[in-house]
Amino acid sequence: MAWSDPRTWSTSEVVTAAHMNQEVRDNLNAAFPDQEDGNTWSPTLEGVTSDASASATAGVEYTIGAIQFCWCRWVLSANGSGVFFVTLPSTASGITASTSGAAGQAIGSWTARDDSAPESQEGDVLLATATTARFNIPSEGFVQNTLPWTWASGDILHFFAQYPIA
Repeated sequence: MAWSDPRTWSTSEVVTAAHMNQEVRDNLNAAFPDQEDGNTWSPTLEGVTSDASASATAGVEYTIGAIQFCWCRWVLSANGSGVFFVTLPSTASGITASTSGAAGQAIGSWTARDDSAPESQEGDVLLATATTARFNIPSEGFVQNTLPWTWASGDILHFFAQYPIA
């Protein structure tokens, strides 16, 4: 359903059910099609060469109007190989994606915890393609199997993102 510009009301105009449905209900449905319900989301922490394994994955995604929101937390059980990325729940639209350096637009942030140190690291979530995002470490590159540390069982990576969709 598409958004329609609200009408201008006249003094003494009789408001009918059809007016209320068109001006209020239909526009609210267009603006908030998924309402307040979040959908469980369990993406894989992917690696360019091989995926990491997770002992726990907790995620949720919401679509509100033309904006996608998502959160995810992985507790790793085994390291993957190569640069890590995630496939997003919806295709991004109207923003720049790039797999080079930090050229893709920032759509969120991430935090990680090395369970053995303990140590933490954080950075930006960058749009790599219209359907994937990478985890950027400022001045170091992208999160991968050996960066910011060699990932091990019990380490945690979590992120959130928000971006426009078609």
